[in-house]
Amino acid sequence: MCSAGLRQLFPAIHQITRHRLKGYIHMKTENSNLLTAGAIAKQLVMPDTKVKKAIADLKIKPTAKKGVCNYYSKDVVAKVKAAIK
Repeated sequence: MCSAGLRQLFPAIHQITRHRLKGYIHMKTENSNLLTAGAIAKQLVMPDTKVKKAIADLKIKPTAKKGVCNYYSKDVVAKVKAAIK
């Protein structure tokens, strides 16, 4: 069965899925300049536990938060790098 047929059978599910995908795509493009602690760790080639500890020690607040994920701006990378070395 093609996707058009599924949309006719389950219009409510299609709407919900489309809405969630739109939100996900919007979040990805909106926060493309923001990094998680894991992404900062990859960029610095360090364990993420060290990066998370440095962020906590420096008391850096996240720029954005979605669910349990904290997003930091790119200037945090330099601060974390200086704190770890």
